[in-house]
Amino acid sequence: MRGLFHDSRAHVIVTTSHNNQTLAITEKEVDHADPEWVLLHSLPRSGTEVCDSIFYSDRSLMLNSVANMVWMAQSIFTKLMTEYIQEIPMPDFDGERHKRTMKKNIC
Repeated sequence: MRGLFHDSRAHVIVTTSHNNQTLAITEKEVDHADPEWVLLHSLPRSGTEVCDSIFYSDRSLMLNSVANMVWMAQSIFTKLMTEYIQEIPMPDFDGERHKRTMKKNIC
């Protein structure tokens, strides 16, 4: 009886930084993957977890994902900073107990 995933091949190869050479992804490992495989890595790269030929191959999505992270971070900061209104309690110099606020747009 054949296993349920007998003919299955990895479409996405994922790894993270580590120094265990026995877990390294090499040409031998990707030979068993789907012909349309892609590589994802959590970064930063220590250099031992994926061989250079795979890490810098056309199938690696590392440089694309880093570029996307930069644009994503910039857009989040822009969104946060353009819609943020800081409310600062006014000092109570004249002894009044009611709270007055001064609204200041931080852009």
